Amino acid sequence: MVAFKLGGEVRQFAVASPDYLARHGQPSSPADLHAHRCINWRKPGSGKLYNWEFQIDGRWVSIVVDGR
Repeated sequence: MVAFKLGGEVRQFAVASPDYLARHGQPSSPADLHAHRCINWRKPGSGKLYNWEFQIDGRWVSIVVDGR
């Protein structure tokens, strides 16, 4: 079996609309996301929810968010 890299790294961004931030406030750290309504998505095949991951000071932090 031979594997070839087909693309670069996939990066994701945490975003919110200006209206949402005006009504609910802006989180200052990933830990603040526990107080916000976030969008979850499921891993294909397993149905488990993804944890949101952030890189802080060179290390990865995994956050479980609440939301749809």
